[in-house]
Amino acid sequence: MWGVGDNISTYVSKSVSEWTEGLRPHLVKEAPVILAGVGFGAPFAMEASKLLQQLGYQLHSVLVIGGCKTSPFLPTSLRMQWPVIRWLPDSMVRTWLRKRWYGIPYEIGEWTPELREMVKTLMAQISMQRVRLVIPALLDWAFTEEDAGSLGVRVHQIHGRKDRIIPLPRVQDATLLMHGDHSIHLSKEGEVTRWMTAIKQDADLRLKSR
Repeated sequence: MWGVGDNISTYVSKSVSEWTEGLRPHLVKEAPVILAGVGFGAPFAMEASKLLQQLGYQLHSVLVIGGCKTSPFLPTSLRMQWPVIRWLPDSMVRTWLRKRWYGIPYEIGEWTPELREMVKTLMAQISMQRVRLVIPALLDWAFTEEDAGSLGVRVHQIHGRKDRIIPLPRVQDATLLMHGDHSIHLSKEGEVTRWMTAIKQDADLRLKSR
């Protein structure tokens, strides 16, 4: 769900519109839809939930995995660092992104060599042009706590207690994984999967009870 725009709403709406055209054949309007966003995929999930509801789909919930549900809760460090980082060459931005953003590794004891190599590979492949477009769009993302409350869907969050990207005091309403870091979708895959499965089962029960 990547695109180009002046802010995250227009930036996302263009790409999500195209994305949903390919997704819609797999969706049933009578069945509840669950959207999930990992890290800064959370803003995309929020915007997508609004678009899908406008198209007549029933949203059961939005899942936020190691991310934030409103724009005011974006990390202060990003706002402070990006105005300087953005002027650096791509190689230095990539290093910053790897070390400061994904923090490889936060918990060496829990990260296997395979997981560390996987994330390093992802960082090596990510488009710096895309990064330079996405981060400013995220910083301009116009989404408030009131917007989150007016989504009309339940927002579920899960975070790692040792997440250095999203400060703990800002996610007190979330499910917290004791030894999890920011990349819990990798380092705590089993626990995250069980959490998502429980929410899906709730959606299935609601559908059967109709």
